Amino acid sequence: MAESLHEKFERYLNDFGLRMTDQKADFLSEVISLRSEFTTDEILIRLEKYPRGRRVSRSSVYRYLKLLVDAGLLNERRGWDGMSQYNLKHSDGYRHNRF
Repeated sequence: MAESLHEKFERYLNDFGLRMTDQKADFLSEVISLRSEFTTDEILIRLEKYPRGRRVSRSSVYRYLKLLVDAGLLNERRGWDGMSQYNLKHSDGYRHNRF
């Protein structure tokens, strides 16, 4: 059975002594639900729908994105304006959505 993205991320976090919190799991679920590349601002707008107690701060979003890139689950591409765009890396090796 193939390992899910949540399981891969949790294994990566455990390898570095970090925990998979509900907030990180919610964030990853939101990233998985995106069907195209996205920016930090775009994911922040989507996360605003969460109730006050479950919202993710801007600094946490930057940390989580870095963790997902370092874990090999996200592609990151810097545009000419210096802004990063992200999309999910797929296990088939194909870089989806113009990356």
